[in-house]
Amino acid sequence: MPRIARKKSFSGYYHVIIRGTNRKTIFRETKDYEAFLKRTKKYKEEDNVDICAYCLMSNHVHFLIHAELENLTLFMRRMGISYSAYFNKKYECSGHLFQDRFKSEVIEDEKYFLTAYRYILRNPTKAGICDPEEYNWSSLYELNYDRGITDFSFINRYVEKDDLMKFIGEENDDLVMEYDTCKKDDDWAKEVLKKVLDERGETALNMFDKNDRNEIISCLVKEGLTISQISRVTEISRSVIRRTIKK
Repeated sequence: MPRIARKKSFSGYYHVIIRGTNRKTIFRETKDYEAFLKRTKKYKEEDNVDICAYCLMSNHVHFLIHAELENLTLFMRRMGISYSAYFNKKYECSGHLFQDRFKSEVIEDEKYFLTAYRYILRNPTKAGICDPEEYNWSSLYELNYDRGITDFSFINRYVEKDDLMKFIGEENDDLVMEYDTCKKDDDWAKEVLKKVLDERGETALNMFDKNDRNEIISCLVKEGLTISQISRVTEISRSVIRRTIKK
């Protein structure tokens, strides 16, 4: 079947996602993140692409980009080819590093832009790693250490620089970002919970003590469940889950 044509944004804004094949790790050490960012800077300048925000996670990357669709496509293709060649040579691998072609979702209004912006930069918190401002591999790092990649003028049209961290700290409605869930609905979440519990020889979360329960919550976050999903499928309050993943 022919590929479905990529949808063009009239505003020029896109939320872009690339993932490692089969959730494969695409960044194994600090130098890998640095190599990817070096290429991001090089090709965004050459291909006339504006990076509004980005976040590099171990097995996927988020970009919020402003560009013509043709420029975006060229930028992502050159990035993928260059970084894949670097990775495969370094780790003596072969084959595809990234899963299929990159995903892009058009953003046509201010609300969607702000939701996507916050969503991207809260990924480390969602994964139970750290607060957004403590993460080295996102555009927030450039508030203090300029890498020459992020153009903050786009977010500053809506949020003052001094209010940016407060804005990022507010919780998003993850349901707005359904296109990034890969059909990760509550039925999927229940299956993940069942798998995690079965691996431990139990079938109910209430069979575990507090420490084990918290470890399971952390596992669910790493599997991609949102705080809201974990609360719904486990009947644990959101406040307890938030405290757990911040520890």
